[in-house]
Amino acid sequence: MASRTRLGLPLAAFMLTSPHAAADALDTLEVGLTVQGLGGASYTGTPDVLRADVEGVSVEPVPYEGWWGASGGGGLGAEARLWQWLGLELGVMLTQDNGDEEMGDGDLHGENLSLHLPFAVKLVAPVRGLRPLLLLGFESVVPLATRATYGSSALEVTAHAEPYVLVHGGLGFELDLPIEGIDLRVPFVFHLGFDPAARDDLRDKATYGGRRAGPTAIVERVDFDLAYDAHVYFTTGLTWFVR
Repeated sequence: MASRTRLGLPLAAFMLTSPHAAADALDTLEVGLTVQGLGGASYTGTPDVLRADVEGVSVEPVPYEGWWGASGGGGLGAEARLWQWLGLELGVMLTQDNGDEEMGDGDLHGENLSLHLPFAVKLVAPVRGLRPLLLLGFESVVPLATRATYGSSALEVTAHAEPYVLVHGGLGFELDLPIEGIDLRVPFVFHLGFDPAARDDLRDKATYGGRRAGPTAIVERVDFDLAYDAHVYFTTGLTWFVR
């Protein structure tokens, strides 16, 4: 009987105190709505081996130089924050993700109109004025429209991209605006996202076609996969904390 009493006392104490702890936590809840813009860059590396099968013939090297280009866009975000330092952040951003490379006799340009859906845990220093912050989470990227152009008639190029997921981190701060009666803050955040599933394999980055020419083959067509290996960007905007 004594052992049952000893076990029951902590359980009863937990049942009595946990509702109060939850209520205290909810009393600290802040909800923020954000409008933001972004600028940055998108990147895909060059595989070590540039070998592809063209009409049943192994051709090496085939044309591929990787991608690097500017990105820009904007969107909306929402955040729930407890105890002034622990937040959960969601976002929806529409971006133009570009990539460029010099290839053969011309310049190659790729474009992705993409929907970025970041989801992150946020740690914020609970101070006034200027608050340092840290983000860690995931970012889904959904390409909506993809195309590629090439400044030479020697090669026909096309492009496609499937949805992919980035491991996403951010570092920055938020600045309080001294406006009485309304809680407005300006976030400044540097973001880095990379695709952990990206492989250093040309077969995952491009598909080649062409025609046989004796014992070898000539590349005439390339279809590029514009799912980027990494994104780096900076965001800023305006957050209104409604609670």
